[in-house]
Amino acid sequence: LSEDESETKEDSEEDQMVPLKTDLDMSVQTLIYTYYDALARGDADAILNISNTMDEMERIKIQQLGKYIDLYPTVDIYYKPGPVENSFVIFVYTEATFTGFEEKVAGSQTFLVYADEEGNYYLDEGEWPQEVVDYVMEMVYHEDVVELYNKVEVEYNETMEANPTLFAFLAAMESDIRTEIGLIIAGQMAEGDGTGESGDGGEGTGTETGNGEGTGESETPEPTYVYA
Repeated sequence: LSEDESETKEDSEEDQMVPLKTDLDMSVQTLIYTYYDALARGDADAILNISNTMDEMERIKIQQLGKYIDLYPTVDIYYKPGPVENSFVIFVYTEATFTGFEEKVAGSQTFLVYADEEGNYYLDEGEWPQEVVDYVMEMVYHEDVVELYNKVEVEYNETMEANPTLFAFLAAMESDIRTEIGLIIAGQMAEGDGTGESGDGGEGTGTETGNGEGTGESETPEPTYVYA
């Protein structure tokens, strides 16, 4: 390795050893809060406005989730340095409530946030380059991140064990949303065939993450939950 390459590698390793922090720039915090507010309302356009991309499958999924989610009373945001300057790997702990239930359900989600040329932050919902996937994957196995995931898993399981009706509701929700996505995508493909257009077929970009929300980083191993 050249001297410059060695320094870059060392800087990257030092960045990745930084513990989870909470003193995030207010504009980035607002970005995350906006995401969850829009998700609870099923407002796909609002999420697209703060993202760099969104496929049709993800749009439908967000719209459908809005029919089930009541609100996110808790959104705790943690971060580590991103792969490039002025970027962040965001780890979010959430508690969600669902229509007809008072219980709060724990969940987690990971985001990658970049700044554009004008300094405005956005969610990278596209397909990540392998080097970025590797960068985030290394962080996922840091002790403090593992502890966060474990906290979510324990709380989620305790809630489900104490509320079998809620568990059944969430399982049915996931099944219904998948069915609805399939029907809508199939209808769009049929319309495309009828007009000589191919349609997008709802091709995904790896939007299924640990808690079922779309973040574009399916390679990131998070706990698996049935809700958003």
